[in-house]
Amino acid sequence: MFYISLDLLALEDMSIEEILTAYRKLHKLSSKEKIYLFLDEVTAKKEYQQALKNLYDLEDIKIYASSSSASLLRDKNAYLTGRQRLVEVMPLNFDEYLQFKEIHIKKADGYLKESYFEQYMNDGGMPEYVLTGDISYLQNLIDNIIYKDIIAYHNIRSESVVKDFFKLLMERSGKQLSLNKMAKILDVGVDTVRRYLSYFEDTYLIYTVEKHGKLNERIKNPKKIYAGDVGLKNVVTGFRDKGAIFENLLFLSLKPYHPAYVYEDGIEIDFITENNILIEAKYNSTLNEKQQKLFEATKAEKKIVIDGYKAFLDLQKELS
Repeated sequence: MFYISLDLLALEDMSIEEILTAYRKLHKLSSKEKIYLFLDEVTAKKEYQQALKNLYDLEDIKIYASSSSASLLRDKNAYLTGRQRLVEVMPLNFDEYLQFKEIHIKKADGYLKESYFEQYMNDGGMPEYVLTGDISYLQNLIDNIIYKDIIAYHNIRSESVVKDFFKLLMERSGKQLSLNKMAKILDVGVDTVRRYLSYFEDTYLIYTVEKHGKLNERIKNPKKIYAGDVGLKNVVTGFRDKGAIFENLLFLSLKPYHPAYVYEDGIEIDFITENNILIEAKYNSTLNEKQQKLFEATKAEKKIVIDGYKAFLDLQKELS
């Protein structure tokens, strides 16, 4: 097994093939001996896709490659088509958050979970931040992604517009997004807003959710947006509107089940999953009369109101 981070300055002038050859020499490994190769920050090397293709095709090797730059990880020339499996690493869930914090709650102290859950709602699940509590890490992470994966990658001149757009997206987490309104606020064209939105989706800083219904309904209706991590959202907006933060966490839990939102006559139910489970997030509150009617009228295999941390944790156990 060989692990190496390719963004090391000492490796700047070496290709991936040269690094691997040096490893084989060091350990006296023949070309026939199988290697499990772990390459961190693989996008630091130009033409890395072709290099990985050549290694995959010509050597007995299993390659695991990762990058913190989602845009640069995309295989534009399709060198790795049929050879790769992409895995998206999600933020920590609540149980993982407690493990990283080395917090062990005994059954007798179960009441403490609520306090820790609210802290989790504030911190989010970015592992480095959970471990260090250094808020500047999240701020720098946002700045680096926006600059490297969006502004520099797409050659955008209006940096301030892109950054303002991200702030607006975080403010509107959990809400339907009107491209026309955003365009007016930013004083840019609707096509520009639509393009910027796709850039932010590509970086995993945000996710979008379509309206539940037939294809034409999904296309013509606005999408709802959610932050890729609530800690990143809170850095921008502050720790307020706990209902929106709670809903965002619920979305991240449901993401593997491809949720859509239900919307009829101005009334909305938060999620319906691809396996037909209807779910409404109500942090320490209840559905109003109109929501209750739509909730009851919507056809679903199962209907759940997630009204607090206990129901949230129960749902996580049910889904895992």
